[in-house]
Parts: sequence; structure tokens; C-alpha cells
Amino acid sequence: MLQNTFLLLPRIGLRTERTIWKQSIQDWQAWLDAPKVRGFSLARKAAYDELLREASKRLLADDGEWFASRIPRSEHWRLYHAFKERVLFLDIETTGWYSVTMVGMSNGYDMKTMVRGSSLDRAGLLHEIKNARLLVTYNGCAFDIPVLEHYFGFKLHIPHVDLRTVSRRLGLVGGLKRIERELGIIRDEDVQDMQSGEAPLLWHAWRSTGERGFLERLAKYNAEDVLNLKLLAEKLIPRLWEKTYSRAGKELVALTQTHPHPA
Repeated sequence: MLQNTFLLLPRIGLRTERTIWKQSIQDWQAWLDAPKVRGFSLARKAAYDELLREASKRLLADDGEWFASRIPRSEHWRLYHAFKERVLFLDIETTGWYSVTMVGMSNGYDMKTMVRGSSLDRAGLLHEIKNARLLVTYNGCAFDIPVLEHYFGFKLHIPHVDLRTVSRRLGLVGGLKRIERELGIIRDEDVQDMQSGEAPLLWHAWRSTGERGFLERLAKYNAEDVLNLKLLAEKLIPRLWEKTYSRAGKELVALTQTHPHPA
């Protein structure tokens, strides 16, 4: 997916990328092997050859930030499969807009929950995030990341895939739980019917009574949010890639039918 992407090259947008694919130049190596590419001067192609060789080196070095700085943010989902072994799925709980109570994280296999007043601190959170090469959230661009940055006073530069944006591009609109239902993802029955507005109530109940059952239920709810992000990513991102990549093929078929080659 990433190695099929030409958006990292200067002055290459989605439309131009499709024209490259329609020339049967479908990945970086095919570009490098081609003696020329229609629409590009030899000098420009030579410059892009060097950039693609550099991209291959950066991919081997797990340098996600290099790609994130060159690929439009709306297309950062294309980094997922290349960096999935160093991904961090993340979701937060709050008492209000800027008051963080819990941060749940997973590498796709192990779950870690950081709780305010015990295990949640700025240094520990940054350590977890900086060990990753890609961040995956649902609605994180609008909520989780701005809240964390404000609450802890840092600025994150890690590449970030917001699955809410991916969902919208596939015509799936709504909150995380609604998208899960549409994709057939079933939550643990203990928190299946729990709504997001209940999370702050559980936190306040825990703080006022000290009964760990409230905190454990909140942590379980948060864990479901986090762990289901991987399920969503594995379902949604291939669909969006198929939609993006197949469009070039459909355009090529339409062009051939409109202007058939002479016999």
C-alpha cells in the first residue's frame, strides 16, 4: 500500500497518482524500472527516482515521520500496513473537555491502561507514544490528541490515522460504537450497552466512594474502545485502499471503451 503510493513526491496529487498507476506503474520499483513515465520529463523522473530510493531506505528504517511529512494527512492511513508492527492504538477518558482520567493503549496484542492519580503521568505517556511509529484513534484528530496535548503540555508529531475519517470516506458515519455494529463487531456484554456519557459518571463514582468496581468497569469500557480499533483498522483500511486503487483501473477501462485502440 505505501509502496504503491506516489503522493510523497512533490507536485503529485491523487489525480496524477492515478495517471501513473494507469501506465502499469503501480509501485516504486515499477517506476524505477521504467525508462520513462508519460507526463514527466527525464530530468523530473530522475529526481523522483532518487526520492523513491530514499523512501525505500526510510521504510527499512521504520521512519514513519519522514513519510508523514511528505504524504497529505488525509492519506496517512496508507502507512498502516507498513508500520502495523509498531502501531499504538489509543483512546482516552475524561471528566470534561480537558480533564484526562484514563489513557488506554495497545500495540494490537497487549493492553495497557494508565489511570490519573496512579499510573498516568506525562513522562510515562510520552515514552509509550514515542516507542510507536504510528498512532491510530477514532476521532482522535478532533478529541483525543488535542486533549492530551493541552492537558500534558506537549505537541505530538507521530503519524496519526483517525479511523473516523477513514470511515467517512467509505460512507460510514457516526460514533465508534455505531461503526462497530455496522461492521459486525460485538463488544463484551458487560459494557455492550454502555454509552460514552457514562464514563465520567463512573470516574466520579470511583473517586467519591473508592469502590474499585466503578474503576474496573470504566477500564473495561476503555479497553473495548482501544482493542476494537485494531479490528476496525483491519476492516476499513483495506476497503479504502481497494476503493482508491481500483478507481484508476475503472478509469482506464472507461477510457479504453471510449477511445478503443485500432485493430
